[in-house]
Amino acid sequence: MLETTHVLTALALAKNINPPVGGPILAFFAGMVSHFILDSLPHYDGDNRKKELSKTGKLVIGSDIFVSFLVFLYLSVWGPLWPNFPDLNSLFLILYSNLNWVFGVLGGIFPDIMSFVGFKTGFAWPKWFFNLHKNIQKNKEIKPLPGLAFQLTFCVFCIYIFVK
Repeated sequence: MLETTHVLTALALAKNINPPVGGPILAFFAGMVSHFILDSLPHYDGDNRKKELSKTGKLVIGSDIFVSFLVFLYLSVWGPLWPNFPDLNSLFLILYSNLNWVFGVLGGIFPDIMSFVGFKTGFAWPKWFFNLHKNIQKNKEIKPLPGLAFQLTFCVFCIYIFVK
């Protein structure tokens, strides 16, 4: 699954985790659980499970980063994420006031960060976590058009939940 999908899902979940029921720790774990659930669905994410990326894999990752940036800009300029855009102090203040968002997003991308470190360094600890993340995605790859269409639809839904 692309990072944009993981980030927006975790952000939508984290926004709806409120005290006294939960805080940043619950948001982190909700983001992480959502990551595994999303990765267990058939999806397209290029060839990013290989040590050396192809031209297509690099294009997919670059596009994913670009789309994430555009969504961040949209949510910032429009207001729900960063109401006083482009005042940098207000961004830090809103993130500090909404630690659930920060921790939720970190939880949402944590398995991919751990996998990236494992692929690049060979340091895959804890092994069960690395294996779970790798095995949950086995045979889940589908063709680009339906895979990306599903993720786009899901991202729009998550943006709706976040701004609601």
